[in-house]
Amino acid sequence: MYTDGEKMEIIEEFGFEEDSIDFSDAMEAFGKSILIESKINYTIEHTSISRNMLWDFIMASDTSMAPLGNEIPKIMDQMGLGTHKVKRKDSLMYEFSTSECNVCDLYPEVKEGFVCHITAEAIHRFFREIFGVMTEVEETSCVKNGDGYCKFQVRFQPYSIIFNLMDSVDREILQVLSSTFIEDCDTLSSIVSKADIFLEPSDLNERMIFYSTFHLVEGCNISGSGRQFLRMLQSNDSNQNRRDAYEPKMEQKQEEPVKKDVFGDAFEDAFNH
Repeated sequence: MYTDGEKMEIIEEFGFEEDSIDFSDAMEAFGKSILIESKINYTIEHTSISRNMLWDFIMASDTSMAPLGNEIPKIMDQMGLGTHKVKRKDSLMYEFSTSECNVCDLYPEVKEGFVCHITAEAIHRFFREIFGVMTEVEETSCVKNGDGYCKFQVRFQPYSIIFNLMDSVDREILQVLSSTFIEDCDTLSSIVSKADIFLEPSDLNERMIFYSTFHLVEGCNISGSGRQFLRMLQSNDSNQNRRDAYEPKMEQKQEEPVKKDVFGDAFEDAFNH
C-alpha cells in the first residue's frame, strides 16, 4: 500500500495534477517506466556488441557506414525507447533522434517541457558500460515541448575516447614522434620501422588520421597536446591494449572509466579550443 505522500510523488513525477487523474492512471505510467528501465538494464547486460565497433563509429564521417551506427537504432528499440536515427554533427558530437518516443507517452498530461530523462541516461549508460567511455547527453528538443522529434546531443569526452581506443603500439609511435622531427611525411614509415614498429602502410595511415583527429599530431609531427598526452600516459599505468579488446561485454570484466587528473583536464581544454 502507498501512503498519500507516496501517491502524490508518483502523480507529480509523471506531470499529473491531483484533481485531474486517478491514482491508478499514474500507477500505470509508473509501471510502464519500470518496464522500460528493466529493458534498458537487460539490453545493456546481454548485448553482444563488441568494443572494437567504437573505433569505426568514431572515425566514420557517415555513421551509417559503421556497424555500430546501424546497431544503435536496434539497441534503442530493444531498450523500449523507440527507433532512433543517429547522425554525426561534429567531431565527437552526435545526434540521436526519434519521432516516436515511448518515454513521452509516459507523460500524457505534460504539454510543455523536456521529459525524456530515461532516454538520456540510457544513452550515457550504453557508451559507459559497453565501451568504457564517458559522454555528455542533453535533450535538445522534445515532442512534449511541441517539437517534431525528441533529439539528444551526445558529446564524447576526448580524454575518455583516446584512452579506450589507443593501444601500446600507439604509445610507441608517439614516443618516436616526440624524439624525431619529420620534414618529409613520406619518410614516416621508415622512421617508425627503425624503431622496431612494423605496420602495414594502411594501418599506420589510419593511426595518423586518428592522432590528427584528436590534435595529437600536426602533419607528421607530435603536437603540444600530443606531448602532453604522452606525459599523461607515462604517468598512468592504466594504458592497455584496449582497442584490441574484441570480446563482448558480457564475456569480459567491465573496465572502470579512466579518471581524469590535471593533465586530463588540460588536454580536454586544448581539444575543445
